[in-house]
Amino acid sequence: WQPLFRNGLRINFAYRTFRWDSEASLKAHVHCIIIGFSRQEAASCTIFDRDRHYEALHINAYLMDAPDVFIGNRTKPICVVPAMLFGNMPNDGGFLSGFSREAKDEIIRKYPKA
Repeated sequence: WQPLFRNGLRINFAYRTFRWDSEASLKAHVHCIIIGFSRQEAASCTIFDRDRHYEALHINAYLMDAPDVFIGNRTKPICVVPAMLFGNMPNDGGFLSGFSREAKDEIIRKYPKA
């Protein structure tokens, strides 16, 4: 978003997230947003949210009537906290991620609420 805004693009209207259903028998739910852009700031902008809509002075990248805020990458914490050694990854020694289909079915048979 930041490069788009830096190059003069502005959001003039936005439909916030809504679910779009296909007509297929095995449906996949797709969550959509619709954004109208231009190269100039409109006198007023419109934000649509479900069955409501309201005027906004400025629509930011979070589809809010608020100033632009961009969060950059950071390699160091902003406060004193323990160092993060690794992020989001399975680290259970393979006990949960290594389940076979048979083992899963056996657990569900013995413990249906699991």
